Amino acid sequence: MEWAEKLYDARVQRRIGLVKSWGDLSLLRSELSFYQSTVVMPLLAPVHPDDFEIEAVRLALEGRESYWLADVVPHLPAASAAAENSGVDASAASDVVKDPIAVQRKAWVDEYIAEVRRVKKKRISRTAIWEAAGYTNATTFERWQRNHPRTTRADDTAFSRILTDKPHLK
Repeated sequence: MEWAEKLYDARVQRRIGLVKSWGDLSLLRSELSFYQSTVVMPLLAPVHPDDFEIEAVRLALEGRESYWLADVVPHLPAASAAAENSGVDASAASDVVKDPIAVQRKAWVDEYIAEVRRVKKKRISRTAIWEAAGYTNATTFERWQRNHPRTTRADDTAFSRILTDKPHLK
């Protein structure tokens, strides 16, 4: 797994400097996905990894992608400038998250939902996460995901506990 992460990180380091706008970000993600499936995973084939090992590598690389995205996102132009420069609809550009903590949290939640689906073969929604944390509506969870200033330390602890303890996998 460490070898796969090092290989992946080396590729990202060479490509990350090319990201200058929000449009470049989706191109980078596509290229990294292609790199993972055509270079990293085939190089692991000679050691005959089982399904769990393949999944562990895939999750590790998703974590690395989240790490790198959190690093590059703060340096991208504001949404309005991105919309003007790329010809993207302004409303679509405003939906893009700029806060690296919010990017990491959303990725963390997405990874957890995907893991439950893979391991338990069942779908869970974000609702299942905030309910498991003891909340009665989605507002606090939505604020936590987007790193809103009204999010409390208790909220962060509750949602982090769910995503770390993974009760839906037990």
